[in-house]
Amino acid sequence: MRPWLPCLALACSDYEVVATPADAALVGLPGNGWLDSASGSNAGPDRGDEGAGTVGAPECREDYSSSTLVSFDAESLAAYEIDLDQGAARQLALLSGASDPMANLNSSAFREDGLAFVSASGVGELWLVDPCTGAAEVVGATGRGDVCGIAFGPGGELFGLDRTSDELVRFDQSTGAAATVGPLGIDIELCGLAYDCVDEELFGVDSATRQLFAIDNHTGAATRLVPTTVPFQSVGLEYDPADRSFLASTGTELWRVVARTGESTRMSALPDGTTWDDLAYSLVELECASGAR
Repeated sequence: MRPWLPCLALACSDYEVVATPADAALVGLPGNGWLDSASGSNAGPDRGDEGAGTVGAPECREDYSSSTLVSFDAESLAAYEIDLDQGAARQLALLSGASDPMANLNSSAFREDGLAFVSASGVGELWLVDPCTGAAEVVGATGRGDVCGIAFGPGGELFGLDRTSDELVRFDQSTGAAATVGPLGIDIELCGLAYDCVDEELFGVDSATRQLFAIDNHTGAATRLVPTTVPFQSVGLEYDPADRSFLASTGTELWRVVARTGESTRMSALPDGTTWDDLAYSLVELECASGAR
C-alpha cells in the first residue's frame, strides 16, 4: 500500500468510498458503524506470539510504505482495510471467538506483531484481535466504565481514558485489568487518545469542549488545554509524526490539528451513512492486506 498517513497529514482531496467488484472482496462503507480509535505500535518482527503481552512504544518514522490502515466495524464485528487510493473498504475478516453484538468496539491500538488490542467498552473487556483471521481473544475484564480511547504510550505501556470516572488508566496487557493512573482534573464526554512519539507525550481530546490537551502519564493530569474548531460528533485522535500534528475524526470528516495552537484544518469528508471514530494503523505489513507481497 502507499504511505497513507502523510497524505492524511497534508491536504488530501475529498474522496468517496465505493464498492468494487465482488471478486476483489471489497465492500462499500455506507451502513456500517465505524467505532474505532487507535495508535500504532512500533514495527516488529514475526507475528508468532498470538497471546497478550507487553510491547514497545510506537516508533517515530516517516516511512509508512508497509503500513495498513484498518478499521474495526462495531456493527458487523469485522476488520476492514481502508484503501484511500481506491476509496474502498476491503473486508479482511469477520471477528470470531470473542464476538459480542453489545461489545461496542470503540478504540484500538496495534501491537508490534500486527495484532490489535481493542476496547470493547460495551462489555467492559479488552480484546486481542488478529485482523487477518478475525480471531478475537478476550484478554480480560477492564473493571472500568466507558473507555473511549486507548493508545500505547511511554515505555510501551497501554493507556486509556475512562470517561465515566474522568481518569487516565493503565492496562495490564496480560489480564486486561485497568488501574487508575490519576484524575484528569477535567470532565470529558466522548474522547480520543493518541501518543506523540516525538515528544513522548499522551494527548486527549474531548467532544463537549472540543479541547485538545496533554496528559501526564505519571499523574493523569490534563494540562495545556487548547481549543480547536473541530466539530466533533464521534471522536477519534491519531498522531502523525511525519507532520508533527494530530489527525481527528468527527464521525463524518477528517481534520488536522496543530497541538500548540489548536489550529484546525478540514482535510476531507468521510462517506455518509457511517459513524467514523478514528482509524487504526499497523506499521507491520499485514499478510492479508492488498499491498502485501
